[in-house]
Amino acid sequence: MSSDPSDNALAFQLYSPEDGGVQLTVEQIVAIHDHMIEKHGGQYGVLDNNLLESVAQGPYQEFFGMTLFPTVMDKAAKYMFDFSNYQIFCDGNKRTGAETADVFLQLNGLSFDEKAQGQLYQLTLDIANHRFKDSSEIVPFLSEYVKPLGPDHELPSAPINLNGGIKNINPSL
Repeated sequence: MSSDPSDNALAFQLYSPEDGGVQLTVEQIVAIHDHMIEKHGGQYGVLDNNLLESVAQGPYQEFFGMTLFPTVMDKAAKYMFDFSNYQIFCDGNKRTGAETADVFLQLNGLSFDEKAQGQLYQLTLDIANHRFKDSSEIVPFLSEYVKPLGPDHELPSAPINLNGGIKNINPSL
């Protein structure tokens, strides 16, 4: 899979709530990663395409017909946990985890509040340092720092619009 920063013009595909809400594609997640690298510096590239595909589908896993991550918060936590925990990209894994979670939340009418900014940095470090055993342990944190978006909020569209994403996140992530 190419990680070319000029390839970021992607439309978000929306699903009905019966289908699990919004689902990000691998290409959109790579575009989010590339945006973070462009914005904060680092090396472009995917280290493990199979792991990338697996993590992109992780929030939508089912077991005997039961959805393992049923809520928007569960899915956002799964994105953040897995991208912060695994070395999928050459650089910027924790930034990608935080930004992917935020974009996913925005597409579902939610966003991190202003108080979350400093906390997200520490949370991604704690995830990467294995202080949490799985994504369910970070759901309470995310729930505390997430707010509903107003009715005038526009969904990200082609070309990918990440301007509403995490601001001033530490580029050393």
